[in-house]
Amino acid sequence: MLLALVLTFGTAYAGDSDVKTSESEHVQGQGQHLEQAFFNSADLAGANLRHARLTDAHLNSANLDSADLANADMRRVDARYADLTNTNLSGADLKAADLSFSDLSGADLRGADLRGTYLVGAKLNGADLRGATLGLTNLVGADVRGAQLPEGLDVAFIHHWP
Repeated sequence: MLLALVLTFGTAYAGDSDVKTSESEHVQGQGQHLEQAFFNSADLAGANLRHARLTDAHLNSANLDSADLANADMRRVDARYADLTNTNLSGADLKAADLSFSDLSGADLRGADLRGTYLVGAKLNGADLRGATLGLTNLVGADVRGAQLPEGLDVAFIHHWP
């Protein structure tokens, strides 16, 4: 089923999922099963995707600015170059996700599971990562200036993005 959401450009395919827009034109997909969905370059700014199941979804270059993805299952999501500015990802399961070169400035990642996640070259300026689990997380080249990091995290190996 091709979704006619708020998509200004790009691809959106979510199988048999029922993702709707509200009158405010924001995507409403709270608790939806969107496994393996294709939202490459999609405009999902302000979307309500709390508790959504997005395992193995494709969100490359998607605009998720100020979206609510709290407690979402986002294992193995491919969201390279995505705009996740001010996005609520608190409690989200992002194990083995690829968020390389994404903008997570101001994002709420408190309590998120980032084990095995690629954040290569990601912008994490002002992001809140307190309580996040970062085992084997690849932060090479990530910009963490102004970010609130988990207690005890040694950032000596992180090279700030120019």
